[in-house]
Amino acid sequence: WHVGGREQLLSEIVDEVVDEMADLRPTGATPRDRMASVARQMRRQVLAHPYLVELARELGQGPATAFPGQVALAREATAAGLHGDDGADAVRALLWLVGGFVMLERLPQQPDQPVQRTTTQELWRDVRDDDIDAGLAKAMTRMPDPDALFETSLDALLDAIVPPSTSPGKKARATKRG
Repeated sequence: WHVGGREQLLSEIVDEVVDEMADLRPTGATPRDRMASVARQMRRQVLAHPYLVELARELGQGPATAFPGQVALAREATAAGLHGDDGADAVRALLWLVGGFVMLERLPQQPDQPVQRTTTQELWRDVRDDDIDAGLAKAMTRMPDPDALFETSLDALLDAIVPPSTSPGKKARATKRG
């Protein structure tokens, strides 16, 4: 039996979720690969437990749900040779990528969102613009595959911050802050 108030019970549930989310197991031969695996795991965890993550936020414990991922990403950024502001920017960029995807993937499922009369894909069907490639405009009429788009975005971001050739013991290329 649980003895205590509703807030205490909910807080204990959130603590369990945070403990579960801390169980990140980076995989891969290089820091870049491991950063990608952490980002994927974070996205999967939030998508698997959206209401518990929202509950954590409502109870003022939202940052705790992402913190284990931040630590894991910071560890791998350091291993990739990213330090100081460059390392922090890399970690934050990955967090924002994950957060943005989760938010957009969950948006249609939010109960407080009004039903939309049309989709972006439907709006693209009427676009006639000579400055936009016809193939691009046609492709925009199709629903995106969130998993494939996440992978494309993750690879592009990691290519910008950690070269694919970075391996254990190798330094990453110099960044803008040098």
